[in-house]
Amino acid sequence: MMIDRIKTEPWANSKWGVLRYYSENILIRFDEMDEGCMHHLVAPSERTIENYPIIAEGIVAYVVASDINDCLDLYQRYFEYQKQEYVDFERKKANAFKRDLNTEFLARYPVEEKARILRSSNIYTFYPKERNEEIKQYVDGYMEFVDNMLPESAKGNKSSTFSLAFIALVCIYKKINIEPSNALAILNEYGHDSTEPRKLLEKYNGYQKVGDRQNLSGMHRSDLERLKLLKRVIKYLQSTGIDPKIAIEDCKSLEEKIKQ
Repeated sequence: MMIDRIKTEPWANSKWGVLRYYSENILIRFDEMDEGCMHHLVAPSERTIENYPIIAEGIVAYVVASDINDCLDLYQRYFEYQKQEYVDFERKKANAFKRDLNTEFLARYPVEEKARILRSSNIYTFYPKERNEEIKQYVDGYMEFVDNMLPESAKGNKSSTFSLAFIALVCIYKKINIEPSNALAILNEYGHDSTEPRKLLEKYNGYQKVGDRQNLSGMHRSDLERLKLLKRVIKYLQSTGIDPKIAIEDCKSLEEKIKQ
């Protein structure tokens, strides 16, 4: 599906081409063309992630591609789609019978959608200011809608309450490398208001080695705080359907050493 094909003038960022919406994945790619949109700059058979980039996904792509007559209906349809996608995928796993998949979805979904929104920032280079403001209003409205859909227990687990140490440990257990190039994006993804990604990197580097997570520091109070942190991380991983095996091993090892 093409979105706003322009033949007589370029997009706001001076590029010529077509925005293509893929409903099966809910994402938008940019098909760059020559002036006047007569020929593809890259043949369809030669497309790659680099020359056929995703410029919007998730709710941002859904809003851009939709003719909105009823925003509540749009919000409900998109929310139910995401929930069903999660449930259908997770119910294939062997332990699905003993998990509350709907509750898991509600616990992890807001953070995941915020990440999609951050990854969709390039879409705003294609449109004029007025259209961008309209898109952002619908996206912000959707996130408010999501917040109202969450039970109080899930609202109490909002990402804005996550400490730097918590985020660093979650990334370690999810096997996400934190580097100078992505530290700020990760902070934004978890709703942290820190503007110093260097501090997140310090926490991450301080926990990377197994010994740094399991061994005693020589300060009893600090070790107890680390133990509490590990237990909170384990609960979070479990609530979002992520295997906490390594986190549990770290927690048990530290707890045993504290008791000795």
